[in-house]
Amino acid sequence: MNKLIVVIVILTVTVVGVSVYLLLTNAPDTETPSLPPAELENSHFGFLTLPDLQQFGYEESISADLSVSWFRLIGGPFVWNIVEPAEEGNYNFSMTDACVMGTQDKGFYVLPVIWPFAEWDQKYWKQQSGWYETGGEFSEYGIPKSRYKPHHMKAYKQFVRAVVERYDGDGDNDMQGLKHPIKYWEAANEPSHDVYFVGTVGDYLDVLQATYEAVKSADPNAEVLVGAPAPAQESEFWSELLQLGGGEYFDIANIHQTPAALESSTIFVNEILGNYGFEKPIWVTESGDPLTEDEEIQAVNLVKGYVAAFANGVERVFYNLYKPFPKIENRKDLVKIWH
Repeated sequence: MNKLIVVIVILTVTVVGVSVYLLLTNAPDTETPSLPPAELENSHFGFLTLPDLQQFGYEESISADLSVSWFRLIGGPFVWNIVEPAEEGNYNFSMTDACVMGTQDKGFYVLPVIWPFAEWDQKYWKQQSGWYETGGEFSEYGIPKSRYKPHHMKAYKQFVRAVVERYDGDGDNDMQGLKHPIKYWEAANEPSHDVYFVGTVGDYLDVLQATYEAVKSADPNAEVLVGAPAPAQESEFWSELLQLGGGEYFDIANIHQTPAALESSTIFVNEILGNYGFEKPIWVTESGDPLTEDEEIQAVNLVKGYVAAFANGVERVFYNLYKPFPKIENRKDLVKIWH
């Protein structure tokens, strides 16, 4: 009986994979019709992807008819360094506009990750004793290799307000042609990992609070996701963040975890939030198993993990990756796994 269930699951996933393959290889030149905004926003599924419109091909984007309606933009372009490349308060939205336009025209919502780093702001930290440069993952997308909390916090908050205002859909200084307002913002990526953020939990709390306050001042209806620690059950990070009062500065808890470990991770996050008097929605903004070679195991883990996550109150899951990261071996994209 168990074997029969596995076979049914694999066949179902394979059928979906073939559909994806046909959509990608036989996509018409015309634009994919957008779903109504409410239906888009209510989708429980998304992909993690990169913002390079040429290399990663939003023009070949999978159809919203598959109920996969969200893109999490991990490598930019919602980067302080890109939008405000000089300390002048002059913002360049050309890259963020192109990214939002490219996704919404294919019927997708975006979840931007806000990267709180600018080269001109990081000069302060480079002069401090003990400063060091990260490995620079995603630096090819304009994210500085120096990744300390903003020194000019007021300027950072002004940048966040300007970005949120541009995409909030209130008709005031909005991007021309905006179809789907951006109502969810993620405050940095994996701040417990010094590849992405250098500093203490308290330093990250400063970023989280500044981001939250800036987002809410521009759009009180927008919601902020806390940056997910890696691994998900990073008890010291969660405990210290919540002890310092960080629970007041995010609306949605965030998890990065493989499908096989989603059940235990979601239970853990719910419990630790409850210990500090919070009950918050949970999103899983990264969940994939790109290093597991057996595709049958991947498919089974994915189905079981997602079911467990939703049973534990998770609202939305983002698979990584729709397209594989360049120059990293053993990263399998979703279409490859599915067929």
